[in-house]
Amino acid sequence: MKNRNVMLGLYLLPVLALLAGCATQEPSLQTGPDAEVTSEGLVRVENSRVDEALMRPDVDFTRFTGIMIDTLDLSNVKVIQPSNSVRSAGNRKWELTDKDRAYLQNLFQEKMDKYIFDRGGYTRADQAAPDVLRLTVAVVQIAPSAPKETSSIGRGRVYTRGAGTISIAGVLWDAGTGEVVARFADTRESDDYWGRNDAFNNKAEVRRIFDFWAQLFQYRLDALNGKI
Repeated sequence: MKNRNVMLGLYLLPVLALLAGCATQEPSLQTGPDAEVTSEGLVRVENSRVDEALMRPDVDFTRFTGIMIDTLDLSNVKVIQPSNSVRSAGNRKWELTDKDRAYLQNLFQEKMDKYIFDRGGYTRADQAAPDVLRLTVAVVQIAPSAPKETSSIGRGRVYTRGAGTISIAGVLWDAGTGEVVARFADTRESDDYWGRNDAFNNKAEVRRIFDFWAQLFQYRLDALNGKI
């Protein structure tokens, strides 16, 4: 029961953090002569809860009745290898396998389905249209804290402070015109505690991080559509 309560607490942490953030400062576009504006006409968003967010100031999000979500892009992921201090003899270079890619893409789709379509009540769109908002997300970097646990490596038990970090970059498009309406980027770190670094615990951390991103996207989408 104790372990169950600990795991429940870990999964509640991102929810509580999200709610706490929403209760303080809401996101707002920079204004005035010093506002950061890109060549695409995107303006920097303050208090976005992610590392960077930019959005067009003249977009009416209520006109989008459908959302199209692309498969998670894993075509150009930079892997930062673990430090030498946690490597052991026989450890191979950390790489994303086809199995890893399938897991991440399925997990991303699962979380987006849960929060955007099931809980958010938004309509799923399968093709571009003038009233469709398209989301494209790519994993751009992974920095694991330890070598990958595989039977062929024969890695012994490894304990690290956290499982590592994962970084994404995303784009929101007006699917009808192809115009970029928003961009965002974020890096999330696993829970900052010492523990066994293995496949089971690392997958739990990735699920927690993807859960956070999907919840946050739903919340911001709800706010832009006047639902909250």
